[in-house]
Amino acid sequence: MKKLLSILLALIMLLTLAACTGKSAVSAPADTTQQSLAMMFPQKTGDTRSAEEQASNEDAADAEKPVINWSWGTTLSDKTEPSVVAMQDMADELKEKTNGRFTLTLYIGASLGSESEMMDMLRTNTLTMLATNITNLPTYEDEFSIFALPYLFHSQADFLDYTNAKEGTKLTELYQKLEDDYNIRSLAVEVNGTRCLTTKGVKQITSPSDLKGVKIRSMEAQVWQDVITALGGTPIPVSFSELYMALQTGVVNGQDNPISVTYANKLYEVADYIYRTDHCYNTSMWLINPDAYDALDEEDRALFDSLVEKYIHGQYRDEMGAYTEKAVADIESSGCQIIDSSEFDIQAFYDNAAQLIDEKYMTNDAYAPFIQEIRERYHY
Repeated sequence: MKKLLSILLALIMLLTLAACTGKSAVSAPADTTQQSLAMMFPQKTGDTRSAEEQASNEDAADAEKPVINWSWGTTLSDKTEPSVVAMQDMADELKEKTNGRFTLTLYIGASLGSESEMMDMLRTNTLTMLATNITNLPTYEDEFSIFALPYLFHSQADFLDYTNAKEGTKLTELYQKLEDDYNIRSLAVEVNGTRCLTTKGVKQITSPSDLKGVKIRSMEAQVWQDVITALGGTPIPVSFSELYMALQTGVVNGQDNPISVTYANKLYEVADYIYRTDHCYNTSMWLINPDAYDALDEEDRALFDSLVEKYIHGQYRDEMGAYTEKAVADIESSGCQIIDSSEFDIQAFYDNAAQLIDEKYMTNDAYAPFIQEIRERYHY
């Protein structure tokens, strides 16, 4: 018994000595409770400012940047037309994301003047952006005339690829010349439909020959008069602003425009037939003053470019199809008949167009290189 007590006393002394020297054969367990709390509620090491302080500083940063007031003009008067809707939505987001510092004001319905007058305003930066048709540009560079030629492109995809290319084509060289000589820059090109022939007071046609002697409205440029002649009619130059009255009074008996444009401007009210000739892709072309664009800082330019992609190449393209479908339904319910190409000799229109291009435009040194490039690029 005494021996057992001695052994126990010795063990107690040994353990006491180990504790005093801080040595142990087994490490003590960590304080896991404290570690868990640290993981659940980590200490902030970044921006510890309140949301109000951060917003205030962002507002102050915006206030230090220049106020930008841009403007966009168009002859379109329908507020529901997709390009007008897209531009208004773009203007709203631009204003919101810059806290009202960057604004874009829309002027529709030719409220700033005719298209040629707005083009002059664009060149001097009195107007920042303009919606137009690429075929209105021959006034400045005649080679743009080729985009009026009937059936030059075989698909909308090819047309958009060519007109929106940024480098490496004869068209991009022409865009640069337009900017260098006239201070006008191409921003974006989209399609608002294909041009279709409409007539009033003329019996239903089945071929171009049925339009012999029929007065069809044309734009001033020679290429547009050539197109009307190829369609079979007699071209009569009339400004777009006077077109409705000219059709109503019989100054002309027809015109050609996309169904979307015919609908937006109520030209179907003065038409009996719309023929799906689909002879030319009609463009919605956004032009911009290069001085205004180049003056943007890197952040504003990135924002603006992203909104161009979102609203012009995105929303506008998506909504134009739906708008055209509605236009077709409303036009047909009005009594104006839309005639499908299966109901007339569309091949005769193709043949007339090919003859015009090959005999007049492929023999012209200014136009031929563009036409040849398009044919080779898209394997026509």
